[in-house]
Amino acid sequence: MKSTCFVERFYVATAASSLSVTAAAKLYSSFGSPRILENMDPILKIPVRELMIGTGFVEIMILLALLLAKTPLTKYLSVLWLSSNFILYHWVHWYWKVPSPCACLGHVGDSLGLKPDVVNRALLFVVAYLFVGAVVCCVITWLRGQKEGNVASAPSRFHGTPLEMQSVDSPSTRS
Repeated sequence: MKSTCFVERFYVATAASSLSVTAAAKLYSSFGSPRILENMDPILKIPVRELMIGTGFVEIMILLALLLAKTPLTKYLSVLWLSSNFILYHWVHWYWKVPSPCACLGHVGDSLGLKPDVVNRALLFVVAYLFVGAVVCCVITWLRGQKEGNVASAPSRFHGTPLEMQSVDSPSTRS
């Protein structure tokens, strides 16, 4: 398989940077003492502190997958999964008309003198970037696989397009 293109390398670098900053901010905030950390999350019904610790570690796991995975598609699908979950969470937050902004970074925004609404909008931008970038990189990877004559997402023992996949061992492919 050919090496990744500039767009993919740029996306991996920026996504890794974003995930490392947000994971560090969540874990740092989760060990603070603000009362918001003791509140229950209005959607998941668990304490915000535990949600932030769990989310911070999941972001670190996705960061490691992004940096260490052997195949580009694994990297992009990992980020796509995470960003899809964040989008779903924010959509439910909006749909249920939860009055308070997401406490996504705990008290880090307060420490920097940022309004919660500004922090929330910035994080929504980051989530949108992660999602769209992962989709674009998945499409680039798939197109590269098509150009090289293989289906990027199909196991190597199959031939053809996903609709007409036949196992190498199936009777119709034997001589």
